[in-house]
Amino acid sequence: MLSIGYFALRLPWLFSLPLMEAPDEANHLWVTQFLAQHWRAASWTEISQAGSIAVYGPLSPFGYLPNAIFAYSFLDSENFRLASRLGTLFAGLPTLLIALALGRTLFARSAFLAVMLPLLVMVHPQLIFTQSYTNTDALVTSLSSLAIYLSIELINKRASSLKSALIGLVLALAALAKSNSLCLVPAVAFAIWSACQIQTLPIRQFWKMLASFALTLAASCGWFFVRNYFEFGGDILGSKTMYKIWEKSLEHKDGKAILPWPAVTKLAWWRFVFFDFWGLFGFMNRYLWRPFYFVFLGLCVTAGVGNWLSSKNSSPDSTEIEQKKETAIWRFLIMCAAINFLAVFYVTASGLSGPHGRYLFPSELPLLALILRGFSGLGEQRQKYCALLLLATCLLASCTGFSTYYLGHSWRQ
Repeated sequence: MLSIGYFALRLPWLFSLPLMEAPDEANHLWVTQFLAQHWRAASWTEISQAGSIAVYGPLSPFGYLPNAIFAYSFLDSENFRLASRLGTLFAGLPTLLIALALGRTLFARSAFLAVMLPLLVMVHPQLIFTQSYTNTDALVTSLSSLAIYLSIELINKRASSLKSALIGLVLALAALAKSNSLCLVPAVAFAIWSACQIQTLPIRQFWKMLASFALTLAASCGWFFVRNYFEFGGDILGSKTMYKIWEKSLEHKDGKAILPWPAVTKLAWWRFVFFDFWGLFGFMNRYLWRPFYFVFLGLCVTAGVGNWLSSKNSSPDSTEIEQKKETAIWRFLIMCAAINFLAVFYVTASGLSGPHGRYLFPSELPLLALILRGFSGLGEQRQKYCALLLLATCLLASCTGFSTYYLGHSWRQ
């Protein structure tokens, strides 16, 4: 049923969203088409010959692999863009399924909260929008969510070097899809440390597991960053080269590019991140009805209060080892969200990108889980009211956003 709801909410967007309402989709499609034709990353010569349309060419093309697979048979067809969008749609589906499993793990004592986590993923307005056109966010969210789930399983169950290596592999694939997922590395290291502490494993086992994770991660994605180092003159991630290409399209004053986003010292920056996480469509210029943002803000503040109250109480039915595991897991999730936010702050402060809330999607599940945990600290009745209000607000915001901006439009436009 969740999968049906997932497709039912996203397919109307996929078929209706015009090209010029999908952020940089033409640029994403260039990489998708190049990958479907050559099945490799583009060289600097090929990127420079293509011009500004190839602005994402210096980045890893792995995030476009689902799009290229779906669109491969339509290379010379007008349906290429539609087929590519289907790749994004299916790349995002595992996030929903992982949320279902994670909800059962985090909220084992509450069937209501356990099912609310995947339901929120299903109706999250910005996630619906992002999973409806060609981009890399859908795949990186799914792979990051899987790495987070496996890290929690490492804490909950018997830890081993093999499991650590598996997390390293998944996170490496996430990094190849989009490098902002690397912000999860410190949190995973914390999860490995916590697992060893709780399970009273010797210190040498911790170092062995950490090495297994780090070496697998480095071996699985490091080769591409080494390739970029030589291809783009020391630009390991390719982001600086991408920025130089994009910068040419901006207005300049006194020889400097005028960036189209507010500085991190301005309130507008924080507001933009918040809006873009919950729902901001088009080229970040199609806003939800303003009261929706106030409801989201109020519920987030309420969840923060609830989390503070929850931190003061422990479950009387839990054993000491269960309490240690629970504490470690929630600290791990907080680290995922906090470091992810710091990464968003850094890229804006360094001028490489804007205050995009969707860059928090590697921590989509931790953020939603922390909100639900906050509601649980308010009592059983209030938690239901708050969770259902958040669910209803997301669903209503998604539907009204679509009907206001895209109903009656077509992907062919």
